Amino acid sequence: CHYFDEAHAVMEQLCRDNDEGVRLFATAGLANTPAGLGTTLLGRCLADSAYTVRKAAAQVACAVDWPELAPVLDAAAAAETDARVQVVLRMAVAHARTVAGEEDDPELLDL
Repeated sequence: CHYFDEAHAVMEQLCRDNDEGVRLFATAGLANTPAGLGTTLLGRCLADSAYTVRKAAAQVACAVDWPELAPVLDAAAAAETDARVQVVLRMAVAHARTVAGEEDDPELLDL
């Protein structure tokens, strides 16, 4: 989509904004972007300093069908320490594995 070629820099800038609210809003909007742009930016948002942004990124990952997102989510889940984000990340990883045609880890959703 031509629009997103032009919007890539703007979306990236919004996801890096100093204001947590702006980053949160931009993260939520990533569900409406093409996978190539969304996967890269979700990876950044999953490493954000604010748990709200990381949680929003995990929620977006639950809503998209991007097989290439699975390794990004695996890395984020391994690094995440906040339980509020971990719960959503577990669901996102399970969803991404299903989309990628991979077998689910039964322990993944154990809370």
